[in-house]
Formats: sequence, C-alpha cells, structure tokens
Amino acid sequence: MKVATRLRGAFAIYIALLALVALYHMRTIQRAVASGHALSELSSRLRVASTTQVDRIAQMNSDAQKFVVTRDRGYLRKVLESSRAYGADLATFDSVALTPAERTALKPLAADWRVAAEKLARLGAVVATAPPASAEASVSDLQRDLAQIRTETEALAAASQDAMTRELNDSEESAATAMRVAWFAAIGALALSILLSALLARSIIKPLQRLADGTREVSAGRFGHRLDVTGPGEFAQVSRDFNSMVARLDELDRMKREFAEKVSHDLKTPLSSMQETISAVADGLAGPVTPKQRQLLEMNLESGQRLSTMLTKLLDLSRIEAGLEPDFQMVDLIALVRRSVDRAVALPSSRAVGIRFDEPGQRLLVRADPEGLAQVVDNLLENAIKFSPNESTVVVAVTQDLSANEQAAGANRGVKARLGGGRAVVVRVADEGAGIPDDEKERVFERFYQTEAGRSARGRGVGLGLTICREIVSGHGGALWVSDNEPRGSIFHILLPGAVNPPATRHREGTSADTESSHGAPV
Repeated sequence: MKVATRLRGAFAIYIALLALVALYHMRTIQRAVASGHALSELSSRLRVASTTQVDRIAQMNSDAQKFVVTRDRGYLRKVLESSRAYGADLATFDSVALTPAERTALKPLAADWRVAAEKLARLGAVVATAPPASAEASVSDLQRDLAQIRTETEALAAASQDAMTRELNDSEESAATAMRVAWFAAIGALALSILLSALLARSIIKPLQRLADGTREVSAGRFGHRLDVTGPGEFAQVSRDFNSMVARLDELDRMKREFAEKVSHDLKTPLSSMQETISAVADGLAGPVTPKQRQLLEMNLESGQRLSTMLTKLLDLSRIEAGLEPDFQMVDLIALVRRSVDRAVALPSSRAVGIRFDEPGQRLLVRADPEGLAQVVDNLLENAIKFSPNESTVVVAVTQDLSANEQAAGANRGVKARLGGGRAVVVRVADEGAGIPDDEKERVFERFYQTEAGRSARGRGVGLGLTICREIVSGHGGALWVSDNEPRGSIFHILLPGAVNPPATRHREGTSADTESSHGAPV
C-alpha cells in the first residue's frame, strides 16, 4: 500500500471518529436544551398549582365567608375575581402538554371546579334572597367543594413535582451518560490515534532508516550496498532507484580504479627508465656535466621520485579497494614500530627534528599484516617530520593504557565490539607542528584532500597517504584518527584490537631506543 493511501486512510478514520463524537455531542446538547425547556414549563406549572391556585382557593373561601357575614358586595367581587383567575389558570393547564400523571390529576379537578364555579356565580343571589340559615348552609357547601378542589389542586401540584423530579433525574442520567461516552470516546480516540500513528510512523520510519543507512554506506564508498525493495510503493520505487544509482556508481568506481591502476602501472616502467637515465647522466656516464647541469638533473630526479611515490600510493589504494586479502600473522608490534622509527631517523628530513620512542616494558603481539602496518607507521612518521618545526620532537608511544577519550573514540568507530580475547593497543604519533583544525580532522582522511599546511609544504604529496593508512587500519579491525597535541601539534592514534602479552623476554641490545638521532635528540 502506498504511503499516500495510508495517510489518506488514517486521516479519514480520524475525521470519521471526530464527526461521530461531534454528532453525539450535538444530540446531547439538543436533549439538554429540550430538558431545560421541559423543566422550565414544569417549574411554572408547579409554582401555579402549588402556590398561586392554593392561595386563590383560600382567598375565595375567606372572602365568601366574609360576604355572608357582612353582606358587603366588595367581598363578593373579590370572590368572583379569584374565581375567574383560578379558572383561567386551570384552562391554561388543560391547553398545554401534560404528563399522564398530571392529566389524570387534572380531570377530576376540572369537573369539580365547574360545579364550584357555578355555585360561586350564584353566591350573590343566594345570599340576597335566602334566609341567613340557608345562606350559611350554601356557603358551607361551597367551602366543602373548595376544600375538595384544594386537595385536588395539591394533587396536581404533586404530579407536577413528580414529573419535574423525573425530568431532573433523566437529565442527570443523560449528563452522566454523556460524560462517560465522552471519556470513552476520548480514550478510544487517543488509543486509536496512538495505534494508527505508531503503525503509520513505523511504515515510514523503517524504510527511511534503511535509506539513511544505505546513504551512509554509499557515502563511505561501499558501493556494493543494496536496499530491500519491499515496503510501500513509493519507498520500493525509491529503493529501486537507489539501487540503480549505486550500481552505476559502483560501475563508475570500478572503471575509475581500473583506469588509475592501469595508468599507474603503465607509467611506472617508463618513469623508472627515465629516473635511471637521469641518474646515469647525473653521474657523468654520458660525459662531463657542469654543476648547474647536475643541480637541474637532481631536481628532475627528485620530481621523478615524487611522481613514483604518488603512483605507488595509487597502486596501493587500488589494491586495498580491490579487496585483496593481506597476509595476517602474529607480529611483534614493538619491534615493528621500532624499525619504523629507525627508518625515520635515517631520513635526511629528520636531521632537524628529534624522534623519541616511548616503548612499554613488555612485548605486544597483534595479528596484523606486517607490511601494511609498517606502511601506516612509516607514513605517519614522515608526515610528523614533514610538518614539525626545527628543534622540535616527534614522540612515538605504544601502550595498552587507553585514555577515556581513546576508549570512546574506539567505541564510536566500532572497535570495542571487535576486541576479541585480548586487550586493545594504541600507537600514538605526536608532533609539534601547526596542528589540524577541528573541521578538517576527518577530511584529512579523504582522498586527495590536503590541509593548507599540506598544500604549502615542501615536497607535498598527492593526498592519498592518510586515506591508505585508514583503509589499512580498518582492514585490521582498528581505527585511525587525529586529535590535538597540547600545547601545539597533532596526535595520530592507531587503535588495534586483540593485543596479547607473550612471556617476557630480554630485548636485543643496541636498539634504537638506546641510540640518539643525528643532532643528539633521544630516539
């Protein structure tokens, strides 16, 4: 399923859920409004029945009694006014929607009131024409009817009160139900949102993570990496396009390596012939040469040697990238580093720079390619000498006591997982040169990259030495990086896993650790 389809489906479910919740709440609000109207009408009827009508009955009873006693026509008018008001409100009751209980209570009340209303209408004539005893009897009969009506009015009020109580209970129950439904809907919506978001995010994040991992692999130069083409439609297409791109890059990289290897190999033979010819001419085999001519020939020979070194490095890099298996064996790391230091001391460029080797008190064996590892140490020493000022000292140290920063750097580069049964060992090459800026500490290991100091150095190379060194160290399961040397300069760290300590043996006498460099600095 495509990502766009998944997104549309998820949002459709969200919208449908929100619409259902909104519809339910609208209906709940409508019921609440209707309940409010019903309660208002019940309250009005209850007030009239329980208070106003009862007071009118009491007033009619009192005014009728006073009229009989005093024969004052003012009391008769009051009786008739109260009677008309009572009848009007009773007619209003009959015209509105009542509950069944109210309708049942209203029926006898309306019948009795019609009888009482006729008696009240004849009250004036009865009192005026009948003897006092007869008039009092008529009033007593009317009072009995009013008492019955009052009882029935109170029954109607009680029915209205019961209806109001039931409406209040129904309203409270509806509110509680709405509250529960709202909580369930909110919790369900939240759970569904989390579930759908998690599923949707997982379906997107996993392919993106694979794509990011593949991009890192390709950026590191591993063009054999391929992505799985399963998954959503868009990501499957992106994976196919990515694999096609990487395959093309792999082909171009292979063609580039083959071209560099072929050109480098084809150039070495004529270049060696040119160097031999120049050397022979400089030695006077073709006839006498002047000092000026000798100087020019030596400069030409030096340039040829530099070019030969560059071609050798190109061939070494091609061999490493071709995946040729090195010859791994158990190597005495101390002796290997000591031989590299001896070779560095013999270089003409080291006459103005001191070299000190801080070797441990015991031997260290590592499983390594001796030629490749020696090439790494030689290259780092040559660079340290090249960029060190006169009268400074290059310090080489081999130790199993890793600093916290070295342990962290090794873990970040995956060395910790490959330590094997032995401990890790680190070879440090520290100089007192200009140092390397922080933003270039990783770039110096890129192909053909050179710092500003490297581009301005005498006899600068082509920018492949550190690239080859890192490839060799990575092939040993180790790591190579650079850090700052305090107060100035740089330290190159070679971290190798699986170092072991053999039984102690006596070192050979007269090693480079006991000699001095050409200008007196300890080696």
